[in-house]
Formats: sequence, C-alpha cells, structure tokens
Amino acid sequence: MNEAIVTIEQNGMLARANSAAVDLFGEALDNEPFVDILGHDLPGLAEREVIECWTLSGRKQFDPRVTELVNNHDEVFGHTVILIDITNREIRRQRIEVLNRILRHNIRNSLDVINAHAELVTDENHSGPILDTTARLDRLSTDAQRIESLLGRPRDERSTSDLATVVTSVTADLTEDHPDASVSVKLSGLTVSVDTELCRFAIREIVENAIIHNEGAEPRVTIRGTETEAGVRLVVADDGPGIPEHEKVVIERRSESQHSHASSLGLWGTNWAVQELGGELSLRDSDLGGTAAVIELPAA
Repeated sequence: MNEAIVTIEQNGMLARANSAAVDLFGEALDNEPFVDILGHDLPGLAEREVIECWTLSGRKQFDPRVTELVNNHDEVFGHTVILIDITNREIRRQRIEVLNRILRHNIRNSLDVINAHAELVTDENHSGPILDTTARLDRLSTDAQRIESLLGRPRDERSTSDLATVVTSVTADLTEDHPDASVSVKLSGLTVSVDTELCRFAIREIVENAIIHNEGAEPRVTIRGTETEAGVRLVVADDGPGIPEHEKVVIERRSESQHSHASSLGLWGTNWAVQELGGELSLRDSDLGGTAAVIELPAA
C-alpha cells in the first residue's frame, strides 16, 4: 500500500512498519515510541480526523486510522495505525475556503461602498473613498492571482536556490524600496536549498508587511536563521505594533469563519508558501516588541 502502516505493541514500541512508513520517518521509528513521533497517544489518535507531524519530507498532515489487534480471547495485544497523507487536500481546502470568503465578503462589501459613493461622485469628498476602495480591490485581485500562480506551478518547473541567497536578495530589494527601514540578516552557515519563488514570496510578504505597518520613523526588522534537527528555523522579528490576535488565531487554527478571519491574503499566502516548502509558519511576540514570524523548514 502507498499509505504508511505500522503495528504498535502494547508498550507503544514499533513491531512492524511497511516501506511507506520507513520512507516517511526513517530511523526514528526504531529509536522512540511511535506515539511520541506523532505527538498523540493511541486513544487520542483514534479520535482525531487530522494530525500534523514532521517527516523526512517536511511537515505533513494525515488522516489516522487506528485498529485494535486482539487474540482469540478478545485481549488487545497491539494496534495497527494507517496514516493517509492528506497534506495536498488540506492545503487546497484552505485555499478554496479563504479565496471564496474573500470573493463573497471583502469584494462584495467593497463594491457596496463603490455603488454608494458613485451616486455622489461629483462631490470631491467622495472621490477619495472610491479611489481607495478600487485600489484595495485591485490589490486583492493581484494577490490572489499571484498566490495561485505560485502554488499551482508543476514541480518540474520550479527552480531552487540557497536559502541565504534568497533572503539576501529579498532584503536588498526591500531596503531599496524602503530606505528608512533597518533590516538586518544573520544566516551564517545555512545552506538549505529551497524553491526560489515560493521562498522569495514568503520572506518578502513577512518583511514588507512588518515595514509598511510600522508607523515608526525607522522600522526595524531582524532575520535570524539557525539549524535544527529537522532542518532550519528562520525567525523574522520586528518592532511594529504586532499582528492582531484574531489574525494569529486564524492562521494557527488554519480555518476562517464569518466572525474570525484575516484582513488580507498576505498571511494566508505566506502560510501556504511555507507549507508548499514542507515547513510550518507560526507567529509569536517579538523580542523587539512587535511580531516574530517563525518558519520551520526541512533540510531537503
């Protein structure tokens, strides 16, 4: 079978694993309890429809199926766990959910504003809101098109570059566009190869948003990279006002609703790009006083 399948003894240790499971988890299968690798015990695993865990191919999402193994006396002596990879399906579901919400909510509301002010367009006081609204619509449309174009590229059409090279290129462009901003980079020794365009998009979105939403005279952004057991950790920290809590929750929960949603496509686009790179995006408070975007990427 293409799905990863393992047999777990009552003590939580591995009894058997098929080749798909070995390809996903490698030697870790033999060195620690399988439930620790997944981050859930067997009862909890059986209750979950979707789990996320690190594999040799990066961060993956699975539909776990747990079956008890019983002997002739109905005594449980182990469990079989089947992990169905649903990573691509979940990413597509999130894209559709968010893009549809934006089309239904943001654009509809913006068009209502245009219609209301169009009747009074001869009054110069109303020309400003009309122009601002149409500009936002144009940005939304451009962002949506850009994201779909990036994420929809066939694998064989994607070029790769060294992570440090991509980050340095992005920060050089942004420093030129925003000369008042201070952007420092410390990535010594990191040689991970990444999808050039996806990585450029993710880093630029994070850094540029940190700059343009900072009302200070000299916005500060620091980019630090360190090696981890799974690959690398990239931290982009700023001294701005911070991302609203409800927007952080949306990304962490990976779902939107009518009352809880992001204000633009920027964070979602960055999150999808990082997922496509096999990594994970999280948001936390920055030691500079603003927000720190933490990107975990696999080694390969």
